[in-house]
Amino acid sequence: MTADSRAEQKPVLAALPRITGQLNRIFTILLLGGLAVWLLINFVKAPDQFLSVTLVGITQGAIYALVALGYTLVYGIIELINFAHGDTFMLGSFASLTLIGLTGINKNTPIGQRALTLLGILVVVMCFTAFLNYSIEKIAYRRLRNAPRLAPLISAIGVSFILQNVGLLWGKLAWHYGDYGALVGLVVFIVIMAVGLWGIAVLNERTNVPNGAARATLWIVPICLLAAIAVGALNFTRNSIIPPGSPAAAFELGDFLCDLCFEFC
Repeated sequence: MTADSRAEQKPVLAALPRITGQLNRIFTILLLGGLAVWLLINFVKAPDQFLSVTLVGITQGAIYALVALGYTLVYGIIELINFAHGDTFMLGSFASLTLIGLTGINKNTPIGQRALTLLGILVVVMCFTAFLNYSIEKIAYRRLRNAPRLAPLISAIGVSFILQNVGLLWGKLAWHYGDYGALVGLVVFIVIMAVGLWGIAVLNERTNVPNGAARATLWIVPICLLAAIAVGALNFTRNSIIPPGSPAAAFELGDFLCDLCFEFC
């Protein structure tokens, strides 16, 4: 190939990226135009179904976006792929459904009461998932920040398995709408557990125990006893508000928490 032929081919090769970009732009416009026409046709044929499917798509897309945003933030800050991130979303959904059922709201509830109740549930679930994520980071991830990359990865997988088992136990709950006794009992359980865990943490900070096994015992044994006391207080509160044997008292949160403590303690 002579130098003249090479010189003639250079303008053609230089124009290829520009031509390719224009073709991609035209193809994208045609694709989006065809999609818009198809959506318009479906909207005209069945507007109610179109709006329903659109709402479902926006809802699921928002959930996917939140999950992706959480993965990105966690990896950008501590450079860890948090496999328990989706499981935390799952437990947040379980908590929302549980609170919605216990409060007894439905489509017949007045709009103002329904809005305030849902807003309160949203705040409670946000606090719950925030505390859950903080506990996971403090217990499982913080001490492995300077470890080899495989160690925090295995820890994240282990935390994911634990949360999945919690979800399986939670999913076996049997409850009825408007079980206010169980709702109040749940509040009592959370208060007792929060105060007790704070006391156990203060006790361990002020106790100088160099042995790792003995130090673990100072955590495990009091937590198990505290959980038993809290579950007893929950059942007592529920049965005091709603007599045992009534249909609304079938909420088996106490049994769930007993199974949970037995599983991990």
